[in-house]
Amino acid sequence: MRRALLLLILCGCAGGPFVAALTKREQATVLLQRGDGAAATPLLEDLHAEAPGDLFVARALAEAHVKGGTTE
Repeated sequence: MRRALLLLILCGCAGGPFVAALTKREQATVLLQRGDGAAATPLLEDLHAEAPGDLFVARALAEAHVKGGTTE
């Protein structure tokens, strides 16, 4: 028990400095899950420019525009 607690403290599993930052794709996914399409749109536009054939990004970008109210 003490060993497990010590390991958690040393690893900083509760949000310490060893937690990896989210990628743009992960950030956009979280924003969409929260319903913030307007904030997700710029991230997804960057990702779409980098990989125009990525269907996940294209679908997420369409969803972001719908949730952000910027569909045409």
